[in-house]
Formats: sequence, structure tokens, C-alpha cells
Amino acid sequence: ASEHGAFSQLTQLIVSSCQSTREVLSILLLLIGPEAEHCVAERHESMKPLLQSLSRLDLRLRSESCMTEEGNPALLRVTRNTATRGYLESVLAQYTFLPATIVEFLKIGAVRLKQWKVVKTELERNIAEEMGTITGGSSHFEILRGALQNELLLDVSSAKATVETCEFLNSIRVGLNSEDPSFVAGILYGLEASAIPELTIVAKLINAYSVSIAVNTPIDFESNSFTSPNKQDRRLVNDKYTLNRFFAAHLLDFEVGHKQRLAAAFTTQLVSVRRIAYFEQGFEYLLRDMVIWWKALSISAA
Repeated sequence: ASEHGAFSQLTQLIVSSCQSTREVLSILLLLIGPEAEHCVAERHESMKPLLQSLSRLDLRLRSESCMTEEGNPALLRVTRNTATRGYLESVLAQYTFLPATIVEFLKIGAVRLKQWKVVKTELERNIAEEMGTITGGSSHFEILRGALQNELLLDVSSAKATVETCEFLNSIRVGLNSEDPSFVAGILYGLEASAIPELTIVAKLINAYSVSIAVNTPIDFESNSFTSPNKQDRRLVNDKYTLNRFFAAHLLDFEVGHKQRLAAAFTTQLVSVRRIAYFEQGFEYLLRDMVIWWKALSISAA
């Protein structure tokens, strides 16, 4: 029964992250195909520690106040009416350096984990998606930058990274390039798992910025893009997108899929206590640096 429960959890994880039956079958075949080292029953049993680890990490992320709407230091300044237009411009400009470098981080990960074939395949798929395979050839970062410019006249293209932002991004590079592969996996999972709370925070900051310049808030969480069960209502199209559609697509589709597909791929490798321990250390490394960065931004951007 316990083996069946672990397999059921994995199957739900895969199904929820895929867009077609064919994609579900492709991932399942990769996980339990002829190249698998263990029989199916052993694989089911070996997945339990990772599933438990993923559950712990999700709880850890939700418990970090800096990654919540109520506790994020930048949003607290909005709540306390101490966030000026200049402050919000600065914070949003610094934030864009993270999505601007995400492809670089994924590429480093794909190289470092090249022996983890299923993981490497997923990272390469993610990279292609970030670069525009289903968004008309426009990268997700280009879409975000263009939407900020078009809707809010906020040009982040000439922004210079602060010392704090450089330290944050360089720390991720160091971890990805020098640590144990399982630690690297934890950093990558941290980037994907934190994307939804992080983007929610950024969406709120964008709306606060729009108020500061006296224009309508561009991101409406009650709009059809967010509430419709039809993905086509929020799917990004090259020359037809808005900030509202960008955030709906990422919060409800893209980032959910990135996190879940990566977690499913890790079940082929994170099967020992040692590897899972390193994996959790990598996650904590990323989360620690992200919290330090947000706290520094709330001060340095003042």
C-alpha cells in the first residue's frame, strides 16, 4: 500500500504538470523505461524520501515571511505608505535581473547535471520555453520588459545592477558551478519553487507602481486571464500580450509546470539519503540568498 501511495503521488505530480496524455506517457517511460536501474516496485519505494523532502521544502518556503505578501519587505513599504515612485522603479528594475539571468542558470544546471539524463532533458525543455518556443519566438524576459515599457513607460533596459543584486546572482553562479550535483539540483528547484510567490510579490509591486503614476492597475487577479480554466485565455502570443496575461500565464501555467516537471525528473536521481540531504542544502542556500537580497533591496532602493 505504501509503494502504491508513493507511485500515486508521483503520477499525480506528472499528470498535473503535463499538457497532454502523450507528454505524460513520455515522462513515465523515461522514469520506468528499459534503462532504469531498478525494477518498478523498487523505484516506487525509493521515491518516498524525495516526495517527503519536496513536502518539507514547500512548507519551508511558505514559512519564510520574506516570500509572502504579508512579510516581504518591499511590499511592507507599500502597506506602510513609504514606497515612493522612485523606490518602486528601483526595486522593479533590480528584480528584472533575475528573470534576465534565469536561462543562464538553467544552462549551467544542464551542463552540471548532464549525466542525469531525464533532468537534463527537462532543463533543456525549460530553456527552450523561456526563450520563446510557445511565445512566438519572444523570450519571457523580453515580453516582461516590453510590457513594462508599453503599459507603464517603465524602461528597465538601461538599469544597472546594484552591489546587492550582483552578489545575489554571483552567489547562485558559484553554487551552480562548484557544488555537488545534488546541491545544484536543490538550487534549481529553489529557483522554480520560489517563482510563484516571487512573481505574486512582483505583480503587487507593479500594481503599486501604477498607482504612484496615476494609471489603472495593469494586473487584475479577478480577470478572465486568472479565473478562466481555459489556458488559451492566458497563453502568451508574440505581439498580443499584457502584464495581466504575462503574470496569469506564469502564475497559473508556466511556473507550475516548471516546478512539477523538474520534481518529477529528480525522482530518477535523488534516491539516497545523502543526495536528498545535499538537495535540501542547495534549496536552503538559494532561499537564504534570496531573502538577503529582498531585505537589501528594501533598504538600498530607498
